[in-house]
Amino acid sequence: MQDAAGSDFLAHFESPYHRGRLAEPSATQHLRNAACGDWVNLEVRLAGEDRVEAVYFGGINFGGV
Repeated sequence: MQDAAGSDFLAHFESPYHRGRLAEPSATQHLRNAACGDWVNLEVRLAGEDRVEAVYFGGINFGGV
């Protein structure tokens, strides 16, 4: 039997928040984890000079996800 916390974790793992692409990001970064070989793309959109409006990520591999 799975508890509520475990169920929430699994749901987030299978469909994480903020995974995808941003329309018109202010900055992007493409990085590789040398330990496991995964690639991650980070995209951020800024609102002014001191506020982050949105952040999204994507990548390749992530343990087969």
